[in-house]
Amino acid sequence: MRALLDATLGDLLEIDLTMAQMKALAVAHRQLECTIGMLSEQLGVKPPAASLIVDKLVRSGLANRVRDSLDGRRVIVQATPKGVNLVSRLRHGGHSVLESWVGQLPDDDLIALTRGIRALAAVARGYPFPENASEHAGAVHV
Repeated sequence: MRALLDATLGDLLEIDLTMAQMKALAVAHRQLECTIGMLSEQLGVKPPAASLIVDKLVRSGLANRVRDSLDGRRVIVQATPKGVNLVSRLRHGGHSVLESWVGQLPDDDLIALTRGIRALAAVARGYPFPENASEHAGAVHV
């Protein structure tokens, strides 16, 4: 577990952004016609605060402001390729590490892992864990 945290935490530690700035970047990446008004609504802040958040993203090279060609008063916020890459790394960074590790497991370990994940998912959904499941899974009681 520590190795997974180290592998994914590295990206977060390199980023000099607030949580609001990271959320704004994610929204700008997801919304094609993202305006300051949309950002302020999504983030729950006033438009001037959203504009300041975008200023930091623009200075960091993670977003651009583009005038709407149909309405010059309207400014669209777009994630730059650098911003898109960052959002992608943060969303999928841990997945690629896990995929690599899982790909190295032998079949019997994959079967055990699958059984354990299903049991954990059942507990998370509020379903009781079957009494005899630990016998079949070869689980160790702690």
